[in-house]
Amino acid sequence: MHGTCKLCPPQRVDGEDELVIFSFCKEVWPNAQINECALAVHQNIQRLLSSVEQHLVHWTRYRTLWEKNITITNEKFAAKNPSFARYDEKMNFYSDMIQEVKQEPLFRNEHVIHLNLEPLANTLRESAESWIHSLGSLLNKPVKEDLFNLRDELMQLSENLQQSPDSFDELKSVLGTISDIRDMSVDVELRYIDIQESYRTLAIYKVQVGKDELELVGKIDQIWKELSDESKQVDRSLTDVKTSFVQTTKDKIGEFTQELSIFAESFNMHGPGAVGDDLEKGLTVMGTYEKDLAKIVAGRQELANAEKLLDLPVTVYPDVISMQRDMEGLRQIYRVYKTQQDAKAEWSHMLWIDLNIQTLQEGVEGFIKSLRQLSKDVRALPVAFFLEGRMKEFRESLPLLLDLKNEALRDRHWKELMDRTGTSFEMNDSFTLENMFAMELHKHANVIGDIVTSAVKELSIEKGVKEVVMTWENMKFSVIPYFKGTQECGSVLGAVEEIMLNVDNDAMNLQSMAGSRFVGPFLGTIQQWEKDLSLISETIEVWMIVQRKWMYLESIFVGGDISTQLPEEAKKFDNIDKKFKEIMSDTVKGPNIKRCCLVPNRLTYLQTLSDDLERCQKSLNDYLDSKRNAFPRFFFISDDELLSILGSSDPSCVQEHIIKMYDNIASLRFDVEGDGETVAAAMVSAEGELMELRKAVPVDGSVEEWMTGILLEMRRTNRLITKEAIFRYCADMSRCV
Repeated sequence: MHGTCKLCPPQRVDGEDELVIFSFCKEVWPNAQINECALAVHQNIQRLLSSVEQHLVHWTRYRTLWEKNITITNEKFAAKNPSFARYDEKMNFYSDMIQEVKQEPLFRNEHVIHLNLEPLANTLRESAESWIHSLGSLLNKPVKEDLFNLRDELMQLSENLQQSPDSFDELKSVLGTISDIRDMSVDVELRYIDIQESYRTLAIYKVQVGKDELELVGKIDQIWKELSDESKQVDRSLTDVKTSFVQTTKDKIGEFTQELSIFAESFNMHGPGAVGDDLEKGLTVMGTYEKDLAKIVAGRQELANAEKLLDLPVTVYPDVISMQRDMEGLRQIYRVYKTQQDAKAEWSHMLWIDLNIQTLQEGVEGFIKSLRQLSKDVRALPVAFFLEGRMKEFRESLPLLLDLKNEALRDRHWKELMDRTGTSFEMNDSFTLENMFAMELHKHANVIGDIVTSAVKELSIEKGVKEVVMTWENMKFSVIPYFKGTQECGSVLGAVEEIMLNVDNDAMNLQSMAGSRFVGPFLGTIQQWEKDLSLISETIEVWMIVQRKWMYLESIFVGGDISTQLPEEAKKFDNIDKKFKEIMSDTVKGPNIKRCCLVPNRLTYLQTLSDDLERCQKSLNDYLDSKRNAFPRFFFISDDELLSILGSSDPSCVQEHIIKMYDNIASLRFDVEGDGETVAAAMVSAEGELMELRKAVPVDGSVEEWMTGILLEMRRTNRLITKEAIFRYCADMSRCV
């Protein structure tokens, strides 16, 4: 039997993507012992894989080594200019990580799986070292630059000390260098200590640096010490030289003190702060005293520098400090004054007709605000008091100008102003603000106030009237095409609700304006518009009534068979239709509401059309009532539905309304007989039940007549069917017995 069992390879079946594998799985799998063994093997594999995965998760705490980009991350860190201590903290973090990785076991047995973790550990250590060297390079770059900059600064200072002072200026230069060295002692020591600590950090983490850097960092502190000692030695060597210049400096101080005293007296007596209310004079002398004071301050500073270099006590000049403080305050005050004067000069050349008073008012308010924003000490100066007084006076004169600039003033108001004040002036194109400043209008403040108040009230009424006029001069009807099905049958007015609302609002506004005591100049206009709006409102109301009646009757009389039923009324409606379309045609050409509604006799004409349409409507209703009286079941349908039946010669037009006229009768069945005559042959219920009429009813003649015939035949047929049913029921029962 050996070799008789042959392996059957997987087979591909047409139309299937998966291969069919032949095995004994179906035969073996029902065996319980095999199932238990397979389950145990599967569970052991899962536990083994879970154990391996848990161990590998332990290594994810080093994920920062591979998740972040070394270059980008470290450059962002370096961009913040961190101290060497922060670099040390960062590099120490990765150094500790290397030590932790070294402590990790490199081999581990998980049952049948042997884990070799040595390649992973080596990769992590190399990655951590890369982070350290990257940080070290970024630290080395700025530290190296600081190191060589410090060396260059110290060498330059050393060169400056080598000068041999032959003049006082050269002496000041050398002494200034000595003073700088003495003042920068702490700063330099902190700088080279920081540099040394940075290089120590680089050395700890074995970051490669240049040999010249290491040599220089090792002796930078010695270079500074030598420079400091050299400056002290040079300072001692210049003792005799400084002594020879001390007396010269004292003599200059004495001369400066006398010069200062003379200037201070002149400043206090004749300077820009002592001109009283003559601010223009103060502005003139301001420039001269500023230049002179600047020379005084420069001389004082030069003497103070000399005193410091010669180890003399620095002389204090209270007058200079006081004048500087006052001059700064005066400079601010006169700056405001100069700006205000420039603005006023510009305003004076403006034409009155071009002037915006609001600009003038905002300007002076801004100047007063600028003055008040100055410090309390500055505002306490006499010049500030005088300037504020002038600007307040100017501001107080603005209300009259503002009133007279009011847009409400018309020629009649200017004439009234001249009559009541006894003055005469001509408001022409060349009238400037300078001329207005020269007038004495402030004497007539009450008169101006009364006239301006009246003008403002009248302007309000004028604007209201203009708004009404503009509204109705431009408001138009919305005219839309009127369609009957797909056929255009003329034009009709669109929605008029908004128009009527505007009529009511404007009528109320006009009534309110008419009750004002300032309405005089506009009374005639307002009264005329009240009449016009009343006529417009009434005309639109009648127009819409006519339009609704016309639309209703037009669908009945035009193009329908109803016109043959009511020939006289149809003729009357044709005449009305022609007149209404003429009105609408005229409206389409010019839809302006005012024009359309105020046409002479337009309201009377529309009222006549409305009465004529009303009579047509009454005749139509009488006609419909006669049809309902002839066939009462027509009372179950609406006027429009009845008109659709009466206005059509097609008998089938009653089909959609049968359900309303009869309980549970959905339709009639019409048949065409051999002679071509159409007859009603049966009734069909809503459930589809069919009742054949014993005698078909011809559907010729008026609809109410043959509908009455159908009703009578329905009753007769139903009665016969009932009798036959009773008869057959009894006959069938007798046979059963």
